[in-house]
Amino acid sequence: MARAWRDERIAELEAVVAAKDVRIAELEQQVSALPQQVALLMKRVAELTAKLDQNFRRNERGEFDCAPSLHDTKAEANVEQKTRTRDMPRRESVVPKDMKDIHERFRYSPGVKAGPLLFIAGQVGRDENLNVVEGKEAQFVQAFENVKKVLTAAGVTFDDVVEMVTYHTDMRDLQLLMKVKDQYVTNLDRLPTWTAIGTTALAMPGLFVEIKCTALLPD
Repeated sequence: MARAWRDERIAELEAVVAAKDVRIAELEQQVSALPQQVALLMKRVAELTAKLDQNFRRNERGEFDCAPSLHDTKAEANVEQKTRTRDMPRRESVVPKDMKDIHERFRYSPGVKAGPLLFIAGQVGRDENLNVVEGKEAQFVQAFENVKKVLTAAGVTFDDVVEMVTYHTDMRDLQLLMKVKDQYVTNLDRLPTWTAIGTTALAMPGLFVEIKCTALLPD
């Protein structure tokens, strides 16, 4: 029994020794590779040192260009600004001849072209002297006439209107407004969307309606 135990212990020790021999072989292999790795590292250090030395000499001669000059930075900024401006949708104010007074006095555009769209500010039943037109139907006609002036100045018609929003101080005026609207919006194949909104008051006393439109510009 004692002999069996001894043989077992000897076997275990031999296994440990064998494992150590394997580990020693691995370490020897790694150590043998160290000179090559060190050589590669030294080569890389030499390359970086040479590059730094070259940049230093160029800097002494005023040729160092790692950082862009102020002139180059401004030039790049100008190019970027031009590119951004070119890519932005075109924008242009639309001011019919008899609405210049509104544009100058109240500081807004009756219409604005932006990209493929024309945005028309709310138009009311007011003549070119900014007097409120008397009578509801006559006022509604004048409001549509004012929308028409902006459309015409932009080179489009009511056929190109894609959205219409009307604001009313009395929603009972809808039937009368529809009667007038049908005199201007006549193409049944190109009817715009229409939203009617009730409000307590408009920009000037005596106004009953305000009409705001968005139209599609030709290509």
